[in-house]
Amino acid sequence: MTIDIDVGNAYLIETPPNGSHLYVAIAYIPNSVGKYLFVNTTSKKDDLSCIIKPGPRIPSFINKESTICYRRAKELNSKQLARLLHPASNSSVGTFPEEVVNYIITRGLMSGRLKNKYKTMLRDLGY
Repeated sequence: MTIDIDVGNAYLIETPPNGSHLYVAIAYIPNSVGKYLFVNTTSKKDDLSCIIKPGPRIPSFINKESTICYRRAKELNSKQLARLLHPASNSSVGTFPEEVVNYIITRGLMSGRLKNKYKTMLRDLGY
């Protein structure tokens, strides 16, 4: 099974041993085989560099203030994503609007937790 991926799409991914997290595709990775850069949301705790608040244009999965966990960024293509999806989910569980994706990227470029290779890639994409 493969999954259609677009920038902004959010997916519930299994993250053993503690259940699952919402991952959002923030950029297509150039010169890859259909890979996207994903970052995950988590409960508001240690990394407060990017706070996402619930709202009408935010996927309903975000029901309390959450943060982006840049240190757990992943490169995934559609087949890899399909293998990691939560069993109750077989597609995107929502889409972040472009301005929120841009905010996530901008804050990631300032974060000390996003790997330098991802920062370089995002800058090369014009962010």
